[in-house]
Amino acid sequence: MKTKRPFAYKLLIHTLLTCLTLHFLPTAQAQYRVPGQDSAYALYSKIDTLQWKEYNAVFDFEKFDLNRIYELRKAIQPYVEAQDPLGEFLYAASMDLYPYGHGEPKEAQIALTYYTKAANKGLAEAERMLFDLYSYGLMGQERDEKKAFNYLQRVIKHGDATFKAKGYADLAGLFDSGTSSFVKRNKDSVIFYLEKALTYTPNDGWLLDYAAGTYEEKRNYTKAMTYLLRSDNEQSHIKVAEWLMEGKKVKKDVNQSLAILYKITDTLIKEYGKNLDGYMGGSNPMHLLNNWYRCKKWITREQLGKYFDPNWICD
Repeated sequence: MKTKRPFAYKLLIHTLLTCLTLHFLPTAQAQYRVPGQDSAYALYSKIDTLQWKEYNAVFDFEKFDLNRIYELRKAIQPYVEAQDPLGEFLYAASMDLYPYGHGEPKEAQIALTYYTKAANKGLAEAERMLFDLYSYGLMGQERDEKKAFNYLQRVIKHGDATFKAKGYADLAGLFDSGTSSFVKRNKDSVIFYLEKALTYTPNDGWLLDYAAGTYEEKRNYTKAMTYLLRSDNEQSHIKVAEWLMEGKKVKKDVNQSLAILYKITDTLIKEYGKNLDGYMGGSNPMHLLNNWYRCKKWITREQLGKYFDPNWICD
């Protein structure tokens, strides 16, 4: 006599078998979150992170090998046929060989087709590529400012924080250059988009210096100073120290000026030695301090302290 299994038991066995089946499915059957996307516009691919890194390594300029490109094309063909966004992007990249000195017009056209397919799915990396392509007329294409601007807006919408920051920085550049027929030169727009970019990458030194420089052009030195001090560029900090010491662009503050220079000088001494020999920065903080004491008479010997250079000669 057969014993009937309880329904709950059958359900448990079914669940376990399902889990085991899914666990042993080939990697290509799984779906992985595509990197670089805004969470609101997430995309999924059958190419996992490890595969993505391995495939990207094929495009290393220093290790470029055309045979590896051909192997890549073959390996990703199933993903292309499945209309996988990363597969389409990689296939396009494998056809985009002008940067490596191997490009042909026919391949470039195929690359454009598949970059566009991936971009139409909202893949930020493909949209970014097409922005550059139409901005600079790459791959034998004519420059098209309208298309470039459209793809830039799409990158900002679909991309993650890094893509958004770079996109807003590019928008700032368009409004700054005045060379585009699509947007008019406007410093207020430059500031607006730089500050938008900095909301996504607040510690980006290049963006901070760009914003500071733009405020400096607008003669808003107080605002420029706040961005310069956030930068990781010691020359930006030295500039602020000079402003504070001179008291022409911002309110004079000798103590703050010296505090900035002391900190920078101590950091640089650890790398370049006591006299900062070999330091190639635009302004040498050790020289500034000695110049302010010996030549300008702006600070005292006590304030110069350990940074005194007995060999310093005024010009």
